[in-house]
Amino acid sequence: EDTIQQIMSLTNRFGIIITFQRPDKDLFVDIVLSYAKENNIKIDKEELIKQAESYAIRSAGRSPRVARQFIETLL
Repeated sequence: EDTIQQIMSLTNRFGIIITFQRPDKDLFVDIVLSYAKENNIKIDKEELIKQAESYAIRSAGRSPRVARQFIETLL
């Protein structure tokens, strides 16, 4: 609720519109691979992508947050 109010306030004051778009599959995979590299995850790339897609389907879909949560499940 507070976040929505802050966004609306920015929009009203400055004409700024903040959108949160879902990445396409390629961008989602890039995000997952980047997080995996940062966290030193040692899983075959194709298996990692397969698991990430499966996780995204069970979750709220592809997003940077879902990618992060998926990597955290592997730690």
